[in-house]
Amino acid sequence: AVPGSKDLARQITAYRGGLSATDRRRIERQLYDGTLRGVTATSTLELGVDIANLDAIVIVGFPGSVSSLWQRAGRCGREARSDAVCVLVAYPSPIDQWVMRNPRRVLSLPPEACVVDVDNPSIL
Repeated sequence: AVPGSKDLARQITAYRGGLSATDRRRIERQLYDGTLRGVTATSTLELGVDIANLDAIVIVGFPGSVSSLWQRAGRCGREARSDAVCVLVAYPSPIDQWVMRNPRRVLSLPPEACVVDVDNPSIL
């Protein structure tokens, strides 16, 4: 075993929508106070959670829109004096492969337009 690996394993956890609200708040609190050094997360972490001291983000698979890509990438490096890195790991899908072959084009695209069906009674 690697020295200290058990301690490091206790500093990494998973965050997902299926967790209870209590467990999600505990994980968020531990991210804020530095008790946790790493977290694997689904897109639930991007919903209303502001954690300023994240240093790195690994996005597995293009999230489907430029807006979502920037939303997820923007989770790290929010502290003014920090360096941060975001890595996109592509799936073998055609869209992921296109994104990886055209990074400048993707990163220069504006966010997608918001479309709302005003005739949908559930929206209004």
